[in-house]
Order: sequence, then C-alpha cells, then structure tokens
Amino acid sequence: MTFNIRYNNKNDGENAWDNRKEELAGLINYYHPDLLGLQEVLPEQLNYLSRNLFGYSVVALGREPNNQGEAVPIFYNTNKYELFENKTFWLSETPDSVSTGWDASLPRICTYAILKIEQHNKNSIF
Repeated sequence: MTFNIRYNNKNDGENAWDNRKEELAGLINYYHPDLLGLQEVLPEQLNYLSRNLFGYSVVALGREPNNQGEAVPIFYNTNKYELFENKTFWLSETPDSVSTGWDASLPRICTYAILKIEQHNKNSIF
C-alpha cells in the first residue's frame, strides 16, 4: 500500500493532521498491509504513526539536515520481513548528501528497503 498522508499543515482547517491521524492509523491497522510506503511525512507524523501502527518496523530519513523535513518512510510487517538493507538518497547531482537537484524548489528523496521474506528466504525491494 502507498499513501500520501499530506504533511502537517495547520492551515488545512478540518483536514488538519490532528483531525485525520486517528482515522488514518485505524484504516492502516484495519487493512494491515505487509508493506506500506508513505509520502509527505513530517517528523511528528512519523512519531505518531510509529507508535500507533502495530506489528511494523519502519525505515525513514527526513530530506532536510539532521533528519528533519518530510520523509518517505517504509513500514514493513515484522512477522513477514527482516530488514536486509535500506538507504535514502537525494534526487540530485550529489545523491549522498542533503541537496536540491536540477530544477526542484526543495530537496527530493528516495528511500528504499531490501527486505528478506522470512518464510521463503527471498529478498523483496520496496
């Protein structure tokens, strides 16, 4: 499952994060996907989801210095997967450091995870 949760913008009125977060966590817990990729996730949102999504581990790194700013976390079901490798890189000329590339107005990142599928001893990339 992938989900753009929209960053925590206080100007969103009735659609503000505080009004959406419980329903979002409930929806994800109800369907409990084995793999979950999220977009536009700020640190406070990641903290909330990490505490309220059950049976998952997560890999994430914010796009700004010191792990701040939006992240594109990957949550994975710990009963089915074991983390083998993960990395976040910037979509720019210098992918290994916080940077803005080409004509982007903000830093853009990609996070991937290589996960070992426990019962099949095979790897999956998400």
